[in-house]
Formats: sequence, structure tokens, C-alpha cells
Amino acid sequence: MEKEQLGSIIFPDHSRPLSVTETSISWILFSEKKAFKIKRPVATSFLNFSSLQNRKFYCEKEFLLNQRFSSDIYINVQPVRIHNGYFQIGGENGEIIDYAVEMRRLPEGKELNNLLLKNEIAESDIRKIAEAIAEFHLSSKPLIINNQSDLIKNKTKDILNYSTVFNKIDPVSKDFIDISTNYCLRFILHFKEFLESRMNQGFIRDCHGDLHTGNIFLLDKPVLFDCIEFDDSLRQIDIMEELAFLSMDLDSYDRKDFGKLILEYYNVFNSAIRSPEEYLLFLFYKYYKAGVRAKVMAVQWIRERETDRKVQIEIQMQSYIKLMQEYFNQLQKDLNTIDPGLYPFTIR
Repeated sequence: MEKEQLGSIIFPDHSRPLSVTETSISWILFSEKKAFKIKRPVATSFLNFSSLQNRKFYCEKEFLLNQRFSSDIYINVQPVRIHNGYFQIGGENGEIIDYAVEMRRLPEGKELNNLLLKNEIAESDIRKIAEAIAEFHLSSKPLIINNQSDLIKNKTKDILNYSTVFNKIDPVSKDFIDISTNYCLRFILHFKEFLESRMNQGFIRDCHGDLHTGNIFLLDKPVLFDCIEFDDSLRQIDIMEELAFLSMDLDSYDRKDFGKLILEYYNVFNSAIRSPEEYLLFLFYKYYKAGVRAKVMAVQWIRERETDRKVQIEIQMQSYIKLMQEYFNQLQKDLNTIDPGLYPFTIR
């Protein structure tokens, strides 16, 4: 479909969209009680929604994967048809031109990120969220994915691929990212055997893959939703990487107390960090996840044409780089107590 056609779509109840939200890879159309997610016909280095067949496949995959933790939210996959010149979701007549994931619409303002901005989150909420994540992880079977250290190394090296982009925005930040990321690559090499042992201990699982504060609703119980469906490697990860992403995101809202608590409470329900080495790995993952967010902001900055929006994006990018610096310095400090040979310099 094309963006211009979205507003004229007829829903199964014969109503039309009240609003449309656009992301880089999808459109979400809202009625009063439901939301319909249509994948944009795009192809990038990490996904391919260019064909109708692919979009159907990934709609069905999104539906099935999210059944694991939000089965009451994800309702069905519906065809999008054109019939007598009208676009409609569902029905049996007309040519199928696309597919939509049908979902129950959740209450506005109940996302964890919005509640954090309104300072409406309590410690008890963090405990509930940690319990929900732990229960989900424990329900997912351990995976056998070899060469964990190489996979982590390649993901980390990808941050360096954006050095030119960072340099256009802030050469000083670019230098820090280059130096600290290369240091972390040495960290991965040094702890190669430990990283491989994580798989043998059952910590590599089919996770959510994009578990940030915008993908958690706080209702009677926490609701996780919108996991990654387009790349299994981004979802089939160490549970510690998943938890580190959420902890980093909580830190980014200036709630480092919650960033710490999510780990402490998670450990109550699923003991994932039991040694100094495991905590070092957690810190590394927080550094890596902050780097990924900084990279995303840098790419958005390059593409953005509106000056005011570019300023906002740069502020966001710098906030993630500041977190990278904090995690990196803490990683070095803690690492020095275990192996001083890996502590050749300090970045402030």
C-alpha cells in the first residue's frame, strides 16, 4: 500500500481510521478499540518487506511470536483488499494487496516510558515488570547457538561502521566511541570462554529482542508487546542482553535507581547474575545497547532536514553517548579489580 491510501481504509466494523502512526517500517491505524499494523513495503540491510509474500509471512510471524506474552492483545492477521475502488481490512471480496496485524487497542498513556515522564512509576511496578520478564524468559527453551563471542563481537563492531556519521556531528564523541568500542572488542576476546559458557548454562533464549520502556504497558499486570520478528538473531540472545537494554533505557530517563532495581528484582525470580564476571558482562551490554541507540540517533540526524528536529535528535544522541561513557568507565574500574592487564587507559 501507499501512505496516501491509509486514511480511506474501511475497518471490519465499517469505520475508518481515527489516526495513523508511521514508523520507519510500519503504519499503525487506530480505531476506537483496535489497532491495525501494516508493514511498509521497504527493504533495508536488516529486513525485507518489499514483496506481498514477505509482508504476509512477517505479519504471521509477528502474530505468533507475540502470542508468547500478549495473546490477549494480538487478535489475528487480516488481508487488506481493494474492492470496487475501496480499500478494506478483512472481508472475502476483492484483490488482496497487503496484510495487517489486528490488535486490541491499549489505553493511551499507560506505556512505561510515558509513565516515567509523569513520575508515576513506583518500586513495586519495577518488581512486577521484572517478574513478568523473568517468567517469560523461563518459559522460553534454551537455544544452541555456537560462537557466541563472535556474534557479540560482530554486533559491537557494527558501531564502528558509523564512525563517519558520528564524526559529522561531533568529532570528540566519535573519538570516544572508536576508542571505547575497540577496548570492548578486547574485552570480548579476553572473556571468550566465559561468553561461550553462557550458552552451555542455558542463558541463550528466544527473547523479545526490543524490550525498551515503550514496549511495556502497565495495566493490571505488565504487558510486553511488539517483539522483533524480522531478524531472529536480534531476538535469540542472552537474557542478560535483553535485561541490560531495559536497564539502560530506565537510566536514560534519569531513573538509575530503577535501572538497578530491575536487575535486582529479576535476580529474585531468575538468578542470572551470580558472579563479578556476569556483572561485568551486564555492564558491557548496557554500554553496547547505549551505543546502538546513539547510532540510531546519528543516522536519524543525518537524514533529518528540519533544523529544530536535528537539534532534538542530537541532544538524544549525546544523552546516550554520556551513558556509554558512564558504563565504560565503570566497566574499566570494575574490570581492574579482576584483571589489571586489561586496564591500559581511562576515558573521562
